[in-house]
Amino acid sequence: MGPDCGREGLGGRVARRPLTWARTCRDGLWEAHTYRLVGALTGQEGTVLSDAFNAVGRLLASGGADSLIKVWDVASGDCHLTLQGHDNEVVADVFHPTEPRIASGGRDRLVRLWDAATGEELVRLPGHSDYVYSLAFGPDGRAVATCCIDGTAQLWSAATGRPLGPPGGRERAYPCRWCSARTGGPS
Repeated sequence: MGPDCGREGLGGRVARRPLTWARTCRDGLWEAHTYRLVGALTGQEGTVLSDAFNAVGRLLASGGADSLIKVWDVASGDCHLTLQGHDNEVVADVFHPTEPRIASGGRDRLVRLWDAATGEELVRLPGHSDYVYSLAFGPDGRAVATCCIDGTAQLWSAATGRPLGPPGGRERAYPCRWCSARTGGPS
């Protein structure tokens, strides 16, 4: 069990199985092809508001109303890292496509980029006027798109935290998604 996680492991029962993460009255890992609960993840105070698997499906990040991001080992069910730094609910998180990094955003209007191995905050992205509710790394991980509930979207350098152009705006908010190679950019 990792530092400050407050949960028991799942004993490896989920190794090599396709899983889905479900946020219900009982947060847990569900086996995708049988719809069977294979383990409950506890230790996050309050409601889990965001979740993301890493590219190979071995880690799960969960953000919550407790302003924390927990990083779970899917095979064992152990929480091996707790990321602290947000001042309010974490409502979005996403893993970098190739490196051990996580981007998180929330009601504190900030996006933070973390080292998923050490828990160190690497970059802080300020600039949204309301809470950040959706994030997406580009396919190569060099850029991260952030979407704010006020309808603005911003593209940032994942290395420096600098904006890559002016923010875009819409009349209403949409989730961040990265488009296909035809357009090469976020939607």
